[in-house]
Parts: sequence; structure tokens; C-alpha cells
Amino acid sequence: MYEKASIVPVFLQGKLVNYIALKLDITEYIEKNKQLAQAASVFENTEEAIIITDAQGKLISINSAFTTIYGYSLHEVKGKSLEFLHSGIQDKSFYKNLWNQLVEHGIWKGKLINKTKDGELIPLWSTIKKITNSKGDVVNYTAVQTDLREIETSQAKADYLAYHDSLTGLANRINFEEYLQHALVISKREKAILAVLFIDLDRFKVINDTLGHDIGDEVLKIVASRLQNTLRESDFISRWGGDEFVVILENLASSDDAAVAALKIIQNLQKPLYINKHTLLTTASIGIALYPQNGEDSQTLIKHADSAMYLAKESGKNNFRFYTKELSQNIRHKLNIDMALRNALKNNEFTMLFQPQYLLTTKKIYSAEALIRWHSPLLGTVPPDKFIPIAEENGVITELGYFVFEESCKALKQIQQADIFMQHIAVNVSSLQFKEANLLKNFLDIANKHNVKPSEIEIEITERFIMEHTQANMNILHSFRDHGFKISIDDFGTGYSSMSYLKQLPADTIKIDKSFVDDIVQGSSDNVIIEAIIALSKTLGYMIVAEGIETQKQEEFLTQANCDLGQGYLFSRPVTCKEIIEKFSKG
Repeated sequence: MYEKASIVPVFLQGKLVNYIALKLDITEYIEKNKQLAQAASVFENTEEAIIITDAQGKLISINSAFTTIYGYSLHEVKGKSLEFLHSGIQDKSFYKNLWNQLVEHGIWKGKLINKTKDGELIPLWSTIKKITNSKGDVVNYTAVQTDLREIETSQAKADYLAYHDSLTGLANRINFEEYLQHALVISKREKAILAVLFIDLDRFKVINDTLGHDIGDEVLKIVASRLQNTLRESDFISRWGGDEFVVILENLASSDDAAVAALKIIQNLQKPLYINKHTLLTTASIGIALYPQNGEDSQTLIKHADSAMYLAKESGKNNFRFYTKELSQNIRHKLNIDMALRNALKNNEFTMLFQPQYLLTTKKIYSAEALIRWHSPLLGTVPPDKFIPIAEENGVITELGYFVFEESCKALKQIQQADIFMQHIAVNVSSLQFKEANLLKNFLDIANKHNVKPSEIEIEITERFIMEHTQANMNILHSFRDHGFKISIDDFGTGYSSMSYLKQLPADTIKIDKSFVDDIVQGSSDNVIIEAIIALSKTLGYMIVAEGIETQKQEEFLTQANCDLGQGYLFSRPVTCKEIIEKFSKG
């Protein structure tokens, strides 16, 4: 033990009679000093970089190994966030996951790619810990980092040979299976969609057997290169031997993304290959399995992707199939619509119908809604609810919108020239088209070209458009109204509880959605909603249109509720401009 002692002599009448010894046990103090000295020695002499930050992540201390590895002195980095070490190789989501794990578990271990003062990228194994006080408050963060450059250099070649295909340089099956297990963990945590694509070349055996393995090897190299150029850098591509390639697609927004990737692969692989004066053709059959729909573990997904690939071969080769037959058909149909849409307008495949809107009190035609119809030579009749969303995705909707607007102006003029009263024609405009800077000017030019007044055109928008990006969209609608256009809010009441919002709308007409009209029965709760919408809209001066009227009972209720206009099969189905003239002409 160690003690601190103070000994004092005691004199009585000049004579030494006693000693008083005051002793303090300082063993613990000495031991702690030794530990501190040892820690300081380790801190300064270890080969691992040690970093200490405050609770806000600002650097307060480093050791000499940090300076050796990174080239920075304490004076240069004190008070800085550690972001200055980030290389950019690991994205924001990586650091977000790191931070979440550190906050939740108090520790994170893993590999970092950082950069030195000179800009060199270095791999480090890092252990980061959260330090808290007795109250549980964070006081510091510490990081211990091991420079992996020497280790990785010595292991790189062995690892490469163990995890890569020697011919193409792609990942091999072992690498693939390990990566897939890791990717599934992340996808599960992030609740993301992942796809496994099993790719098999259709005519490779013929090429290999006829022209020899040397030519066959060159084909495989070109295929590997085309796959790398077709897919994203983040996509994982592997060769399993022979002519089998397997791909992992992560972070997909929907199953459509996997279909688009497969289609691109097929298109690129079917291009001619030029090898040693030979012009060769090979195609690919692709099977797709999705996580979590088709399996939640690696072996199940691989098996299902393989099964889907054989289905693609049986279906004529040079195509792809999803493991789920129904999903495969739906995606293929959607892609067919996408492809056919791009030339449909140029090929005059669209026609216009118009559904009359009538005064409920007099049963006379008042206006009409323009409705586009598509009959494709390849796909047959495609309903609007199938092709309009796809047109919005691929950008065709803008061109389509102008077509509908111009055809509506032409039809309105023909109807008016036939001496039929038509207050206006209602034209649906996609919210995406409103993003066009010159939309208003273009509409005005088209209307003027056909001698149609803006007040004779009613722009129909959805309630959702009003509620999204409120102020910007309000400004757009005000601009249209200032130039004379009428504004109608379609499908009112289906998206939001927005009756209190009515007074702010720059609109002329409110359309009650068909779903409310369908349920008009004695005592239905929808009846009360319809009456409330009509009453409030009337108070604010709006015209009311009820769509989807199919029975006399529905019409009677709406008339009694003081609704202005009706639209539906009871009065008229959607018909051509010519049919409107024939049906409603005074002659």
C-alpha cells in the first residue's frame, strides 16, 4: 500500500514526550495515476489512430498515429466535424445508418474509406463508441481506427481470385451468395424491394460448339461488358459459370424497375457481336424473382428466379418473366402500353368522345366533358385509367393534353355551328401539364386559332391538384381565370376532407364524384354529404355537377337537393361530336 504521512514531535516543558503521525491511504490515487500514465503511453504509442470528440461530434483530441495516418496535427483539426475525413465513396445513407446504430446501441464497427490531408483514399477498420455520464447524457465519442492498406494489399489478390470469375472479372457464385444475404438484411431493414435476375444466353452452346471455346470466351467477355454498361454501378453482377449470369437489383421503387432493367439487358444483348471476322447473334432469357413477394431468403429467391428463366425460355426465348405469372403479365402489359403510347398519337390512334352535361330542372343539354379514347392495333381498346398514368410517367401526357384541348375546341365550334346551345366544354388537364411554363399561352393560341373564347372552356382538375403545393397551384388557377377560363374541381370529396377549403378555391364548378352518386339510397350517409357539398357550394356561388347518374332515383334526389347539372348514362353515354349534333340539333 501507499500512504502520505506527516510526523510531528510533541514537546512538554521543553522535553520531547510524543510524536503525532497523520497518515492518509493514497494507494488508490497512486494506482489511478499509474493507469493514467499507462493509458497516455498507449494513446500516444499505439499504431491505431485514436480520435476523441465532444457530444456534438467536434474533434477535441487525437494521438500521434492519427497524424501519421492522415497527416493532420491537432492544431489543424481541433473543433472540426469529422466530415473533413469523408472520401465520398460512402454515401449519406451509409453515414445515416452508422449514426443510427451508434445512437441505438452505443457502438459501431465497420470499414471506412477516408481521405488523408494529401487526398489519398485509405481503408480503415473503425470502432466508434458513445461515452455517457452517470445520468446517461452523451459526453464524448471515441473512435479507434486501424489502417488496412498493408493488409488489403496482401490479401487483395487472394480475395479477388476467391470471389471473382477469372474470365470476365465479374463476381462469382460465392461472392454473389454472400452479397445477397447482406443485401436482404438491408432490404428488410429499409423495407425496400430487391430483385434477382437469372440470365441465360439462348444460343451460346451453338456458338461454343461450332466456333470453339476461344470464340465462346470472347462472347462471354462482351456479354459481361454489356451488362456492366447497361446496369447501374450499384447493381451486383455475377457469372456462375458457362453462360449463366445472375444480377441483384437493390432499392427498387417498384417491380416495374426490374422489368425495365430486364428489357434493357435483352435489347443490348441481342445486338450483333463482331469477333475475329465473325458476326454473331445471341439473345438472353431472363427470370426475375422479387423480395419480399417471391421469397425472403437467398436460396428461395435464386430458385424462383431460375424457374422464371426457364419459363422465359419456354415462352420463346429472348424475353423475361417474373416468377409470379400474374405479375409478369401485368408488367409486360404495362410495358407494351408504354411502348405503343409513344407512337399512338402520330399514328392517329386516339379518338374523342363527349359526355353531355344537362340541367337537372329542364333536362336540356348545357355543356359536355371531353373524354379521350385509345384503340391500339396491337393492344386493342385500352381504358384511360390504364394508359393515362403511364402517359404521365413517360412524358407523353403533355402532347396528349394539347391534342385533347385542340380537338375539344374543334368539337365545340362544330356543335355551336349546328345551332346547339353549348355553354362550354370541359377539358381534363393533368397536373403534370401545369408544370409547363407556356401552357396558358399555348392554350390561348389554340382557342384563338379555332375562334373559341376562353370562357367557353372549362379546365377540369382533380381535388388532389388543389391540395398539393397549394400556393403555387392557386396562382396558376388564378392566371387561367384571369384570362377567362372556367375552373372545375373534379372528383370532389374523394381525396381530402376539404369542404372548409372550398371558400379558398379559384373555381367555378364543383363535380360530385360518381362514388357518392352510386350510393344514393334512402337513408344513406352519402346523401347527407352530397347535400352538405351542394349547400356549401351554393352559398359560395359555385355551379354543381353530379357525375355518374344512372337511375331515375339518383336524378330525383339530386334535383331535390338543388344540384345544377347532371352527367351520366341516364341522360347520355359518351358519344362522338357527330352524334351530339344528330341527337340535340333543333332541326
